[in-house]
Amino acid sequence: MNTDISLLFQNVLKNGIREMVFIINVDEAAQFHYAFLNEAAKEQTKLTEDVIGRTFHDVYPVKIADHLASQYRKVLDTEESVTYEDSYESPAGIKYSETTLTPLFENGRCSHITAFVKDITRHKLNEFKLRNSRHELDRNKQKYRESEDQLRIITDNSNDLITMINQDGYIDYVSPSYKNVLDHDPDDYINKHFLYNVHEDDTERLLDSFADSVKTQTTWQDQFRQKNRAGQYIWSELRGSPVYDEEDAFTHMVVVSRNITVRKDYELQLQHMAYHDPLTGLPNRRYFMEQLSKQIDAIKGTKRRMAIMMLDLDQFKTINDRLGHDIGDKAIREFGHRVNRIIRDNDMLARLGGDEFTLMLPNVSARDDVIQVADRIQQAVNETWCIEDHAFSTTTSLGIVISSPCSPELPNTLLKYVDNQLYKAKQSGKNNYQIYDFTNDESI
Repeated sequence: MNTDISLLFQNVLKNGIREMVFIINVDEAAQFHYAFLNEAAKEQTKLTEDVIGRTFHDVYPVKIADHLASQYRKVLDTEESVTYEDSYESPAGIKYSETTLTPLFENGRCSHITAFVKDITRHKLNEFKLRNSRHELDRNKQKYRESEDQLRIITDNSNDLITMINQDGYIDYVSPSYKNVLDHDPDDYINKHFLYNVHEDDTERLLDSFADSVKTQTTWQDQFRQKNRAGQYIWSELRGSPVYDEEDAFTHMVVVSRNITVRKDYELQLQHMAYHDPLTGLPNRRYFMEQLSKQIDAIKGTKRRMAIMMLDLDQFKTINDRLGHDIGDKAIREFGHRVNRIIRDNDMLARLGGDEFTLMLPNVSARDDVIQVADRIQQAVNETWCIEDHAFSTTTSLGIVISSPCSPELPNTLLKYVDNQLYKAKQSGKNNYQIYDFTNDESI
């Protein structure tokens, strides 16, 4: 099969990303083993390919290994992404990092965890300087002007976005870096609410997290999208420190934020790679089974029905053997394209592997509707195929199952029924379909 797309992405992941990337395998005993690390990770941690297959405790001293394992166990416990800050010894000295752990699931189990490690040394040093400046103001009011000048030097020369928000939620100061990062004049933000230019889908969450930070006197942390001068939204991550007066009344929030759009893009690419077939771009088996499970739960206890089809090319082996694997790959892509263009937006076509595809029709009102879809698919496939200089004809066979309130609730069990119907279609001469309707509990 043609794996150029997958190989290109793997090369980018390994060599083209400056941040450190690790992929950790989670075995059945919930032990963590290194499965992949990119070149940036090797350069910055002195680790080598020798760690592949080894656990944290095989690689690090007990204290460090226990700390790493505890962070990864949080991902297993919550089944959600976990972000934490850390420090490590590098050839250039002590570095500060921010690690985002993202779980990848297979058959409902977390099988891998990706770690995206971003260098935040400069950000942390700026944060330390800001904190020290603020403490200096509190300790010695006579030196307020000197400390304010120091703070101004830091903010004026930082590439992070630094913002001062008053007790009413309005902006008193933004750093000059707003011009470089967002291409907005910093003065445009003065006296605006801190939600100015923030994506509307993020405003409610930001208001809640801001209020919670002020109430609990803890660091304000969040991710959000904000609009640049070109009208594009970029992902940003903020850390805010609430400041209180001598009577413990909230006075303002000091916020440091930075652009994380590149990291978000990498996370989306990793997620897409985990759930999509690299040859066709369609959902893969893992994603299909997860969606099938959700659909089964959605219609449980209702009169709603769904249909599942399994289909393949009857002459694919002949095409592959006679015309070559490159033409075979293109035939698979064309097969997916022909089916995908005639189904509804809420139907889902996935590639299981080889020339085998599955199609889920989530809302079926009548058996005749399913038969019409099967007929349209066969008509589309029966049209003459022209790939490069080759013209040929081929057909497709389909196995179909229509659910009912009493059909199996396990996705794998339901898929076995569909596979059995496809086998019957093949045995009966190909270029046809076989249907199992659980309403009547019979094959057609």
